[in-house]
Amino acid sequence: MKGRSIIPRKLDFQVAVWLIALMHTCFPVMASGEGIRDFRDGWLLNPGDMASILAPDEMPPSVGDEPLRASAPGGHWGLWAGVGQGALFSMVDLPLKFLEGGIVHRGHRWPWALAGSWERLGDMLMVEETTTIGLRLGRNPQIGLRMRGRRLLVEGMKVDAGLEAALEGRLKFQLGADLAGTLALWMHPSPAVRWHRGRGRRALAELKFFFPGSGLAVRLEQRGDGAPVLSVEILGRLSAGLGVGFRTDPETGSLGGCLVAKIGGPWMRTSHLVHPALGVTHRFHLGAGDPAACIW
Repeated sequence: MKGRSIIPRKLDFQVAVWLIALMHTCFPVMASGEGIRDFRDGWLLNPGDMASILAPDEMPPSVGDEPLRASAPGGHWGLWAGVGQGALFSMVDLPLKFLEGGIVHRGHRWPWALAGSWERLGDMLMVEETTTIGLRLGRNPQIGLRMRGRRLLVEGMKVDAGLEAALEGRLKFQLGADLAGTLALWMHPSPAVRWHRGRGRRALAELKFFFPGSGLAVRLEQRGDGAPVLSVEILGRLSAGLGVGFRTDPETGSLGGCLVAKIGGPWMRTSHLVHPALGVTHRFHLGAGDPAACIW
């Protein structure tokens, strides 16, 4: 007699949303906007993850950037480009602007992906600019390096700047025909840039699970004072090329949803995070190309 597997075959989306909401109420709310202020903070799952979640049911769940396999369609090279905008806490003087691009090479021995992005927060009086470059090597496991430069300008004059580096290790795993996952770990050899008399949050570890038609991401970060912080996102497929998600950041009390749509080649996703004291932040992201070249 065969024993029953304890591995779930499918993630119950409604139950997961209720559990996330319950977890959200168990943390004291911080008035800070750290951890939700950058453009990418609207999501934990990247376009590569979303591609595997929106795949048809007859396809087994893949692991995020699985197109790095040499046998993936599209040849040995892939390109990605994206643009985004938003408004932090719906404030007209805190617009978010975002540009990104990437390239992936699917070599049989050493596949690699190289990506870069630029984002700008604010306008006129105060502006924060962030430029990021990252490289990821290998198929499984993977290693990577990310460099991030920040500048703070007041009335067009630079008043602060800094450079951050992070080393990444990533392992993909399969726990059955209907469940795949990714474990990512980061090491930061240099301290976070001091920003507005404090230090922001930095990612330490991330665990993602992919079921047929749904995915779950849990990220562990370190606050500027050294305290650990958890954030969670879940995404489920509604129909072919359309998905809806739920994102929570309990430390700041932020809670919200997201929409993902793939119409032909282009991708579109939105994020709507509500901070209990500072208001809602809307983000809109458009991208096209090979999602394996979008490594964040």
